[in-house]
Amino acid sequence: MSIARLARQLVLPILLAAPAVYAQPVAPGSLLGSTGNQGNSLISIDPGTGGGTPRCALGSLGPVTEIEYRADGALFGATGQSSANIIQINPDGCAKTLVGHHDPGAVNGLEFVGNVLYGAFFSTGGGEGIPPTYLVTVNQTTGALAILGAMGYSPVRGLAWDAGTGTMYGVGSTTTLPPDGVSGSDELFTVDLATGTTTPIGPTGIPLGGIEI
Repeated sequence: MSIARLARQLVLPILLAAPAVYAQPVAPGSLLGSTGNQGNSLISIDPGTGGGTPRCALGSLGPVTEIEYRADGALFGATGQSSANIIQINPDGCAKTLVGHHDPGAVNGLEFVGNVLYGAFFSTGGGEGIPPTYLVTVNQTTGALAILGAMGYSPVRGLAWDAGTGTMYGVGSTTTLPPDGVSGSDELFTVDLATGTTTPIGPTGIPLGGIEI
């Protein structure tokens, strides 16, 4: 068998098995952010200075309050409580594609563990007091949420997966209001991915909007 023919036989299966390629017009390691309700824009952030440069407006599907990359380059986003959408975003021009709607509320702390997309769903479905937050998985085709369990903190503002130790961390407020009626202090905790059960580590001392490893 010729070397050329052997090369074709080796390369063809690799090409057929290659995953879809998504537009990713920023260099690996670049830092992106979303302004959410404050202008609904995607921005580039300089990790050396903290300076933000607007890339483009994010369109009409709702303010994007959380973004998360999948390993193949697909950028997912979640919109605020009034719109309750899961979307995909092309960072080159900021075109948004609706993945699907979910129940009223906000999905905070999107975080991939392998190919599974987790989130902290802050429900706004009614009831008195502070609405509960649930650990959910997000269907990446329909946007539907599968509830795994209540997290015991609300709202949970961020999730971060430590692949080295196999640990999901979270940060959020306690669901019990202190006597002054102000939301409880933020705490760092670990999360059981099967049940949503949380184990407290300790108070952060300052309010946090998100975490990432």
